[in-house]
Order: sequence, then C-alpha cells, then structure tokens
Amino acid sequence: MIYEIKKNLHNDFSVFQQNKLEPRSYAIPFSDADKLRHTDLREERYASDMAQCLSGEWDFKFYDSVHKLPDRLDTLKTKFSTVAIPSDWQRTGFQPPVYLNCPYEFKTLEPNVPDDMPVGVYRRFFEAKAGGVYILSFLGVANNLSLYVNGKYVGYSEGSHNTAEFNVTGLVREGVNELVAVSFKWCNGSFLEAQDMFRENGIFRDVLLYRYGPVYLRDYEIVTEKTRGGWQLTVNASVEGEPEGYTICVELASPAGKMLEGAGVPAAPEAKISFLVPGANEWNPETPHCYYLYITLKNAETAITVRQLVGFRAIEIRGSVFYFNGKPVKLLGVNHHDTNLYKGYVMSFEDMEKDITLMKSLNVNAVRTSHYPPDPFFLTLADLYGLYVIDEADIETHGCGEMFGDMSYLSKQAKWVSHYVDRVKRMYYRDRNHPSITMWSLGNESGGYKCQDACYDFLKSTGTRIPVHYESVIHTKRFHYDVISEMYTSTEEIERMIEGKRKRSYHGEKPKLCREYNEYPFFLCEYAHAMGVGPGNLKEYVDLMLGWETSMGGCIWEWADHAVYHPDGEKHFKYRYTYGGDHGEKQHDGNFCVDGLMFADRRLHTGAKEMKVAYRPIRASYEGNGTFRFTNIRRFVGSDDIDITWVKLVNGEETARGELSLVIPPMKSKTAKLRLGAIDGAKDCHVSFIYTDRYAGTEIAVEQIALSDVPMEYDIPIAEEIALQVTSDRYTVAFEDGEAVFTKLGDLISYKVHGKELLASDAAPAFSPNLFRALIDNDAANRDLWRNAGLDHLKKAVEDVDVSVDDWSVTVTVSSVLKSGRTPLYGFLISCSVSGLGAIEVHTELKPLCAEAPVDIPRFGLTLGLTPSFENVSYYGRGTAENMPDFNIQAPVGVYEAKVRELFDPYVYPQESGMHCDVKRLTLSGADGKLTIYADDKLAFSAHPFTQEAILRARHQEDLSDMGLTFLTLDGMVRGIGSSSCGPDTRKEYRLDCSKGFEFSFTVIPE
Repeated sequence: MIYEIKKNLHNDFSVFQQNKLEPRSYAIPFSDADKLRHTDLREERYASDMAQCLSGEWDFKFYDSVHKLPDRLDTLKTKFSTVAIPSDWQRTGFQPPVYLNCPYEFKTLEPNVPDDMPVGVYRRFFEAKAGGVYILSFLGVANNLSLYVNGKYVGYSEGSHNTAEFNVTGLVREGVNELVAVSFKWCNGSFLEAQDMFRENGIFRDVLLYRYGPVYLRDYEIVTEKTRGGWQLTVNASVEGEPEGYTICVELASPAGKMLEGAGVPAAPEAKISFLVPGANEWNPETPHCYYLYITLKNAETAITVRQLVGFRAIEIRGSVFYFNGKPVKLLGVNHHDTNLYKGYVMSFEDMEKDITLMKSLNVNAVRTSHYPPDPFFLTLADLYGLYVIDEADIETHGCGEMFGDMSYLSKQAKWVSHYVDRVKRMYYRDRNHPSITMWSLGNESGGYKCQDACYDFLKSTGTRIPVHYESVIHTKRFHYDVISEMYTSTEEIERMIEGKRKRSYHGEKPKLCREYNEYPFFLCEYAHAMGVGPGNLKEYVDLMLGWETSMGGCIWEWADHAVYHPDGEKHFKYRYTYGGDHGEKQHDGNFCVDGLMFADRRLHTGAKEMKVAYRPIRASYEGNGTFRFTNIRRFVGSDDIDITWVKLVNGEETARGELSLVIPPMKSKTAKLRLGAIDGAKDCHVSFIYTDRYAGTEIAVEQIALSDVPMEYDIPIAEEIALQVTSDRYTVAFEDGEAVFTKLGDLISYKVHGKELLASDAAPAFSPNLFRALIDNDAANRDLWRNAGLDHLKKAVEDVDVSVDDWSVTVTVSSVLKSGRTPLYGFLISCSVSGLGAIEVHTELKPLCAEAPVDIPRFGLTLGLTPSFENVSYYGRGTAENMPDFNIQAPVGVYEAKVRELFDPYVYPQESGMHCDVKRLTLSGADGKLTIYADDKLAFSAHPFTQEAILRARHQEDLSDMGLTFLTLDGMVRGIGSSSCGPDTRKEYRLDCSKGFEFSFTVIPE
C-alpha cells in the first residue's frame, strides 16, 4: 500500500494536532456489564470485546535521516524489521541512549527543530468488522505521531505523554486493515519536553482500538459533594450519535462489589444523573475506600458499560492550610519518573504496581508524576492503594535557559499559549475522575507566566475544585497560584518562613520581607535530593513539615535511579549500568540521572530506608522517669493496626523487651510508662521502638531514643616487657609476642602480633592523616573548594619526631605540616603509645595554619591498611545501614557484625559509602588475628577491600576491584552531606569547623 507521507508537520508551528479527537476520560468499554464486573482491573484493558489492545510485535523501519524517508512510502516494497510495542528506539538498539538534564538535544532557534533527524515508521495490521465506529488511541508516543490507515492520512499529534485519539471509522474496512504510524525524533513540541531524563523516542505505551456502535458513551465526569444527608454523587455523561431510544443507567458498588445505589435517565447528548449515597466511606490514602461506578448506555439491542473507581473526597484551602476531607494533611511524598532499567519509558502494570506497593511499604503517602501525566494504570493503582497524586502536565522548557539565557523564554510568549493549554487540557480531561488526584501541576521548570496563567484560567473554567500548583512562578511577580511551591528550600529558610522573617526578590530587585509565606499552603515539590549517599537533613525537613501548620509537605527527588542496564554477557558495554556519556553522547549530564532513593531495579538505597523512618506514622519522645509520649501523625485512622515492641539496649546489648498496646486517635498523643528498670548512668542506654503492621506482620519503622550516652570504659592491657631498638632508619618497639616498627619520620610501617604481619604491605603507612573523602554526590556544594585547596593531595612534611620510653610503653610523637603544593595548610600531630602487650594508644590533633586552609572540611581522620585476612567486622555503633551525622535515623545504635565486602554500598557512581558513625568499639578479625579499637569518645569508620583513592578514580562499580587489603578509615570528625547535588548544603550543626583545632583519641588492642 502506498502512503503520501507528510514530512513537514513536525516543524510547522501552526500545527500541533490535526484531526485529533477532543480529550476524554480514559475508560475501557464492555458490551457485557456482567463480564466487566468479573474482570480484574489489572486485566480490564486487555479483556474487553470493544477495545482491542494492539500492543505486541509491529513492523518497524528506522531511517537515520528524514531525507531517506520516501515521500511516497510503499509498504509492500519496504523492508521492515520487527519491534515490540510498547518500546523505545534507544532501548531496542536503533539509537544509543542520550541523557540530558536541562538542555535540548538540538541547537536550533525556536520554534524550529533541525531539518534533518531520524524517523521511525511503524506498521500494524488489525482486523475489523463491518459497521460501527472505530477510534485509535495512543497512550504515549515520543515525540510526535502522524497516523495513516489503509493508504490515507488520518491525523497528527504532539505531546508525548498525553493520549492521542483519532476517529478512523471512514477508513476502516471489513477484514484486514493496515495502520502506519510515523514518528519524527523531534518536533516543535520538543521545546516543551526538556525534562531531566533519558531522551527517548517511540510508541512507549499501549495502543488501543475501540469499536463502538453508532451511539456510544464518549465521555463522563464524576462529581462528589458532601451534604448533610451524605455524599451526593453526580455523573455528567456525554453521548455521541443519536441517543433517542437509549437510556443511561448508573450503578454504584461497594469496594466488596455489592450493588448499593443506582439510577437511570433517558439518554441525551449531555445527560446528568445524581443520587445520594448515605453513609459512604470517604477516600484518603490511609483508608482508600474505592467504590465501583458502572455507567451503561443501552437500548433494546445493545449496551456499552464502563467502570470507574470512585472515591468520596473534598479538597479545600482554608486560609493557609490545605484540607483533605476536613483534615489538615501532610504530603510525605516522592517524585516519580517512568523508568525501567531494561525498557526506559516503558512501564508495565506490574512495574507500576511494584513501585506503588514499595511506596506504601516505605510510608510514602504522596507522589508527584514528574514531569508528565503517567499511564492511567498508575492513577488507578494510586486510587486503590492510596496515594495523594500531584498530576503534572507534560511541559518543561528548561533548555531555554541554556539556549536563550531565560527559562521563561517560551512561557512569556502568547504564540505558545495554545500549545501549553492543549497539554494541560488533555491531562485534565483524561484524569479528572481519579480520587487520588490532589493537585494539578502546570508543568515543571518553565519559568512563566503568561502561558501558565492561561493554563490556570482553563482549569478554573472547568469548575475543578482541585488546587493548582506550579513552582517556577515563585521566581516571578506572580509568586504562586493556589499554593506556594518551591524546590530545595533549605531547612534554615523554612525556619525563617515560620518566624515570618524570610525575604524574597525577583528580577534583581532588593529582597523584601515577605509575609505571604504564612498566608498560603507551602509545598516543597522537590526537596532532599537523593543522589548517591543521602539525602541528609531529612529528619529536620519532616519535623518542620509536621510542626508548621502552613506546610502541606513535600516530595523527595526522586524515586529511582535512571540507568541503562546491560545484562551479563553483553559485550558492547563494559559496564552493567550506564548513564550520561557512556553511549557516545556529544552532550550529556553524566550521572545526574542516577539520583534516586533506590537502584534502577528497585533495590533500596539507604536513602529509601532513611525516608521510611522519617515518614513513620508513629513518633515517640521521652518525657522522663520511664515515660514516653507517642504521637499518631496520621490524619484519618487511629493506631489500632500498629503493634509496638520496645527494646532496652545497654551498651548495644538487649536487656529488656516488651509490648505496648496503644490505640491513639489520628493527630493525637498518648503516654506510656515502660518497665525499664534502673538506668545505669555509667553506660549507654537506648530504647528502640519497633512499629509493625498488626495484620501484615511487616515492619513499618524502627525508632530509637537515647536515654544515656557516655564514653565507653575499657582497660588497656599492659606488661613490663617493652623495649625500643633504634637503628639508622627505624624505631622498633618490641612487646610481648610482637613488634611495631616506625620509620625515623615516625610512620608506622609494620605491626606484627603472634608472628603475623597485620599491615598491608602496599598501603600507605598506618594512621596516615585523612581530610578528604571519595567525593559523595551530595558534596557538590564544596567539592571545588576542597579540591582547589588541595585536600585530595595533601603531603605531610615532618617537623619533629619525639620518642620516649617509660616502664609501660614507648611513645612516638610526630609533629607535621600538611601541605598543598608548597603551601602549609594544617598543623598535624599524632602520638602512638605502644604498650607491653602490643596495644597502641593513638592521639591526633589538627589545626589550620593559614587563611587558605579550609576550616569546613569533609573529615578529620586516619587511614590504616590491614592485610585482607581481616574480613570480619564487629562494631558497637550505628548500623546496619550506612550512616552520616545528618543521615542516621535509619541506623539505630547497636552491636553489629558484617563482612568487609558487605560494607561498601555499590552505588552506580562509586563514592564514599558504607560509613558508620557513633562507633565506640570496633573489632576486625580474620586468619591473621584480631584487633579491637576503642574510642575515647566516638569514631566513624569504613572498611573496604580498596582504597579511598581507588573509589575516587572510579566512575562505575566495574572500575573497582579487590586490592588485596582491608582499607580502614577511622574518623574523629565527619561532615554531614545535605543534598547539594541539586539542593542545599547540610545544616550548620552538621558541618565541620576546625578553626580552633580538632583532636581525638582511640586505642588499638590486638589479640
């Protein structure tokens, strides 16, 4: 069959749609209402006799240049390959992946895209019966779509994540029909799709073919309104065709499937059915009561029935507070991209359900669909499982910042208004009936606000009662729509808002005090950037959200890493997970896409574990004398479903345990006195509370409270058998069954116990000073400062070595200067006292020497290379998960054991990980012996089979290999991390300030 291909629509600004049907609610029609009632929601899309899913194997022809695409395409002569639909070009081998954060892939001036680009041509045969109305529905095509059927042009669509529907009735014939879809890599609409993600192309969601009779239910709207007598449910239905002789019937079924209410009216082009539902259970994420609404259009011969989940809920803003069903709610949320490690944009129902069940298990109650509407399946799952949804329009012009120096460049132009409004309109009409929709979003990072004002006015013209959010206007005179939205506001700035002391400015004006922050709900649409290790300060963020009435919460950036997965055995790529720049991209944004709370395959990063605790529904506080206060932060349900187990720990060891039975109403507190027994003030005492789902038996969270925290007592074994031997190049300290060897510069280079060498021969001298770390993604705010100062390559210049001997020990004290190049930055002192049984007491000090020396440093510690036999680790401190000073509520204090190889968290981009803080005792053991380290106060440690320098050099996990040692870091001071990979630095109390000097001590005891 021959097709006259339209080759200019994608670059014709006046055309962003042709012959595309007006948007409507997503629904799957059935001719048999009883069959629909017995069809699981998961199968609804694939089980209908009136909607055929055309996904599967399609013919595909990829042209790497538009100039190779013939003007007249003869499908009989075209050599097609095959491709699975849905799919992306970049994940099926037709183009390499490209990751970009802000920029566009092209460099042309708007609204025109390049003259030359790749094109994909898809073909699918389908069968049809005679008569009826046929509608083709594409749920997602990136980046544009030209549709042809049986040799004829049908229409054109832009808007990758919006549904595109076409009436093809006049072109479909009985029997076999040919569908051809053409997609150009870019179009004018690409200027509105500069989202932070892999930029991919193709038919990435399901394709549906609807077959209706001459009269059919085209659309419907569901409105629920609370009255004194109960909830009023109204269905506004739109009928296509001549409805005379037809009726519309509406039936409401309970969540269990029992028919509750029903009504019917004669059909009309616009029909309204309304009835009262007394005693209806309201929908909210804590009790997501979903009713099933069946809408049937029928006459004596035919019927068409659709099903819609209904939730009874009302949203309003009273003053500065956001209310959901009369309760001031807090959105404890995440940002969610569509991303699959194998298939890119393509997410199956199972993928989406896995994500949402994971969210619920991690105490998440809200999701922002960054930065486009999701597959309708996702919203159905959010309805069923219970999530507040911020539904976001497919609009982002971030690339205008790079291209034109102004992210608002398009948003300020009236000529773009219709393009913007079309995307918001299609989002609204498709998704408006979902009870989970809590806010509409006008898009992301597009500045503003002329086009956004038009979008806002459109939404308000529909009568929607759902508030509208859009963050970018906070940087303009407009400031906000229904709520104030902002990204990455620091906790310190939030504190200033609460106090009414925060200032704001725009367009370079002098900052002025702004009172409006306390006059409208405040929403952190993105916060706590979860890239790599982190995010830090999550506890402080959530505490502020809960304590500030005006805060309606926020969404962490982001849910999961974006990465391309290459299975074992694939030879084209060296690495299993790749990111920007690994695929030959000329322009890319590196590993900035690897920024999730979990790996691409949904294994949890530590950040997800931290979020789980930060978002916990029950929170405890100590009131003294064994009494604790428990607060239920949920808004709608009591704590009846939560079991509380308490565990008393003394020096990390369990000494008592009990159960609590507390029924706490929503937003209320209760106290309980525990039988803890006496608290020994000379020892650490912690109480851990384990919150468990009573019915599922799963852990909700673990919370720990310290009742006492004191230095750990320990004894240093001593003996009189100690001797010092001095030669021309070393000091050898001989002790009972061992020796410690120092160079004349005071470096410890050998440590033998029971005839075995404990130090790794290829490592730097033991107890080398360490002020740097293998940079963490969230160190971004300071990495240049630290590197430019030379903290990553400091050289030690020894100024004095003093060796003293007494009856019990030999002490080697070294005074040095740490230099960057020729500049002396810090004074460094270390003292090692070796006792007669081989114990080494270590004391070290650091002090800046000049103005060029950074005083806010990553760490102050020492490194130690041990032989690889030291593979077992036991410690008393925070675990089992990695932790940092501002990132530790997921790691309660206790006694833990692990293997060295288990202590490194394998982030796609290697960085300093596996750190454990608040450690008072650390033991390493193996075939060569056993070493126990006691802190005079507290230490932080990490232990890995490779050095810090090796991690720093690596760009992927495969760049690291076992170096034949156990590399130990011992830190007296460790800096927090915050989330400055995109957000703010850590809070001041978690930063280091060595301006007045640092010192710490510990003792190493061999066995």
